[in-house]
Amino acid sequence: MNYKEVATIIGGVIGKPGLEYVRLPDDQVVQALTSMGMSKDFAKLILEMANAFNRGHVKMLEPRSAKGTTPTSYETFVREVFLPAYRGQAAGA
Repeated sequence: MNYKEVATIIGGVIGKPGLEYVRLPDDQVVQALTSMGMSKDFAKLILEMANAFNRGHVKMLEPRSAKGTTPTSYETFVREVFLPAYRGQAAGA
C-alpha cells in the first residue's frame, strides 16, 4: 500500500473523500517539526532517516511475514484508532 492509497482511506473515514497525499519539501518538513518543539538538529536527523528509507538505502533485515505483521488493516486502524484521535483533536481546536 502506498501513501496515496492511505490518504484515500483516511479521507473516506473522516468525510473528506478528495483528501490527497502531498510530500512536503525537506525544508518545510524541518520547519513543521521545529514548530512542534523539536530541535532543528533532531528534525534534520528524522528527515535524513525518512529519506534513507524512501530512497531504498535502508532495508529490513528480514522479509515481511505473517509472524511480524499485524492482522489489523489500514481501514480498521483508521476507524478504530485514528478517527477517535482526529475527532478529539478537532474538538479541542
